[in-house]
Amino acid sequence: MQSLFILFSFGAFGQTFPSQQWRYGEAVLLTGDTIKGSMKYNLERQIIQFRKKDKVATYNASQLVTFAVKNDFVRNRTFYSLPIKNKAGYTQPSLFEMISEGEVSLIGREYIAIVTAFSNNSMIRPMDRRAYLAETVATGRKQLAYKLYIAKSSGEIVPLGESKKTILDAFGDQKSELKKYIRIAGLELTNVSDFIKIIRFYNSLNNSDTIMERSDT
Repeated sequence: MQSLFILFSFGAFGQTFPSQQWRYGEAVLLTGDTIKGSMKYNLERQIIQFRKKDKVATYNASQLVTFAVKNDFVRNRTFYSLPIKNKAGYTQPSLFEMISEGEVSLIGREYIAIVTAFSNNSMIRPMDRRAYLAETVATGRKQLAYKLYIAKSSGEIVPLGESKKTILDAFGDQKSELKKYIRIAGLELTNVSDFIKIIRFYNSLNNSDTIMERSDT
């Protein structure tokens, strides 16, 4: 995976969702072929689509290695097809966005959440507190949100839960330091920006431990 750090925000009302937008993109297929052109993606359906004149070609996660989308004025967004176990216990490729890359990386899968007065806000994680509510529907409002995971150097992908305890458990170690950092930094764990800070802090702790081990030898 190429080195990449992403921090994005959604600030404009009325903007359409990514699955509705045609933008310039590039994709590398499992065959080694590279495709470029007008593209849109849908992580919930696990597909990307390229449009050329009056034809649309569709590729699913099992056919992809990686793809990137160029966004106006801000940054590129890069996605990978990674193996993860499904509910039945079988491993299958799924599309994830690389949000913050390091020894342990933060990856995510965006989806459209219906926000109502009774929503569990701990389950709805926008990129940041400025994320817009893009569309009003009969049962509430649609909002772009993320399901978050950490990808370890071993290749293991661990989902981040809904409570502070399950989030800390996912990291496996350094829990006390992470808990202290979350409190001091005033993180509420209600948006992706908070998790970017956590993952960067966690990796800095592990890097410090590695440097100390080397200096002791």
